[in-house]
Amino acid sequence: MKPYFYHGSINSALRARIASNEPQFQATMRAGVEAFGGNLISCHLLASTGIDPIGFLEFPEDIAARSWNAFYASQEGVLSSTIKRLLDETDLAEMHRLIEQIS
Repeated sequence: MKPYFYHGSINSALRARIASNEPQFQATMRAGVEAFGGNLISCHLLASTGIDPIGFLEFPEDIAARSWNAFYASQEGVLSSTIKRLLDETDLAEMHRLIEQIS
């Protein structure tokens, strides 16, 4: 599984639904991510704004992550969503190898 970060933008109606039932929001997000073979690590409303959802997810491959993001972005109340792959331990080890190679 590869780690990802997502950042969304939602309308006020969805924000109100989330605020009124945070456990349901978490369960819905988890189910959506798992449907694409992923794992929800954490999901919150951005503390600095109290509006934008952010989260850390894992997916087995980029296509699954991007498919989930397209699905999520199409949900009612979601104005936009982006997903970015983060470096994992394998990536960091490869970076270290490359740096040592030229040092």
